[in-house]
Amino acid sequence: MQFNKKTGQYKVLLAILAVVLVFISVISALKNVSGKSKLYSNGCYSLELPENCTIKEDGANVFLVSGNKEIAGITVDENFQYGGNIEKIVANWIGMDTSIESESPFLTDKNDKFHKVVLKTRLSAAQEINGIKPVDKEIHYFYLSGEKLFVDIMVHNNEYIDLIENLIKSFSVN
Repeated sequence: MQFNKKTGQYKVLLAILAVVLVFISVISALKNVSGKSKLYSNGCYSLELPENCTIKEDGANVFLVSGNKEIAGITVDENFQYGGNIEKIVANWIGMDTSIESESPFLTDKNDKFHKVVLKTRLSAAQEINGIKPVDKEIHYFYLSGEKLFVDIMVHNNEYIDLIENLIKSFSVN
């Protein structure tokens, strides 16, 4: 009689354990479905997009969009030949009429190193004559791997810096 009682207790415990496992699985599945981010991946890198953000691809150009606003542009060069340090990258990639106002390292969650670079750009004589207004400051996040993969995330709207930096923290090389 005692053997049957223990067997019954084991069956009850197994049933409770099964219910708990199913409950945990359902909660986990719901959390993944209703998560606050979604993954964007291409052949070079992956990013977790924050809620209310999408990626707009226009040929080789990739833009981070929040609402209807392009808040950042993402440029990739898989065989970067424009320099191996920030000064050379700015001079050769952005242009000679650009100077570095500040530069600081910015690490991703996986310890990949970006460089947050604030640039000041001078207008050419032709741009001044044509009445083009100078950009106050340009903010770029540069990533350069040892394999010559270069990523430039250029901020289009400074109001979204925190959101863009959270996006960059999720960056991972594919």
